[in-house]
Amino acid sequence: MRVSCFLLITSLTLLGMTEHAAAQQHTKRNFKPFLTRGTTTLTVNAGIRRNNFDWNIAADDSGTATPNVLSELTWTDISILEFKPKIRHIEPADIYFIKGGIQMEAELIGGLTISGDNQDSDWLGNNRTLEFSRSNNDASDGYALGASVSIGYQFHLQDPTSPTYTRPLPQKSYVRALPSGRILTSYDRTPRRISQRKSPSTTAINITPLIGYGWDQQTYKMTNANQTISDFGFTNPLGPFDGLDSEYTAQWQEPFIGLEAEIKGEKNQFNLRGQYHDLDYSAEAVWNLRDNFQQDPSYTHEADGTGYLLNAAYAYALDSRYAVTLDASYQKRTAEDGLDKVFLTNGQTPTTRLNEVNDESQALHLG
Repeated sequence: MRVSCFLLITSLTLLGMTEHAAAQQHTKRNFKPFLTRGTTTLTVNAGIRRNNFDWNIAADDSGTATPNVLSELTWTDISILEFKPKIRHIEPADIYFIKGGIQMEAELIGGLTISGDNQDSDWLGNNRTLEFSRSNNDASDGYALGASVSIGYQFHLQDPTSPTYTRPLPQKSYVRALPSGRILTSYDRTPRRISQRKSPSTTAINITPLIGYGWDQQTYKMTNANQTISDFGFTNPLGPFDGLDSEYTAQWQEPFIGLEAEIKGEKNQFNLRGQYHDLDYSAEAVWNLRDNFQQDPSYTHEADGTGYLLNAAYAYALDSRYAVTLDASYQKRTAEDGLDKVFLTNGQTPTTRLNEVNDESQALHLG
């Protein structure tokens, strides 16, 4: 009896140890730390962005004094060579019966201005009438910087499927005797269902709502001035004049929400994305030809605004690791009812109304 009890206890102990070891082995085999179970993609794109940018101010803080548009600066056909690396990680994270994953992105942007034009206009009358000064300047110098981060949940609306098969139905046989004594065996060939292979689907369809934060800065420079209008007592002579080396640095801080749709096949991938931005605009300028302005800065701008970004991307997989990408985007941003603050050399800081700021760009990148 004691031997039987001892054997029983020993057997149970060994069984428990085996199950515990198996559980530990199973846990070690299947457990992976967060951010190691998903897929990470690094995209490095380069291309060109075309940008139009303008702002104008009123004659006083209310914007009701004459002229309601005192001065306007416009930059047109600004061409910027851009370098844009982006990293994306998708971590599997199913929620009950919902299949999906957490999508995280980070992007940097750097660019150099290679061409562009600037116009500086001033008026005496309302609604851009009685223009007394205009200069047309070179804006082919400058640079741009930017960064953004976002996070969202990628819903897997359709996953790639494996091939499936349907079993053939068994054929029925019948035996009957012939008058000669021979036996005839026949087969009922109805229904005529045979084994069929259903082709696997290699297409995934995903939808990702997301939130994020972006920061953009662009410096516009003005050189090689040419006075094209000088009227109503303005004394600057017409024609080119020396010494212009001013710059205006615009900065956008932009929390955003967005939605991305993705169709991904074995070789081809298409992405469409839209974002809505809530903007905080600020700017600093150095006006080097104004002796009564301080030079760092000469004046500042502040305003709130909104904007949106539309993006379409295509990728073709060369193999399991590398792909060729094409990326096109359109962005529009507007800020209004802001503040223009001037820093004079005598220490005074007069202010006026910043009527509006408009920024529009199109970009094409290859990676």
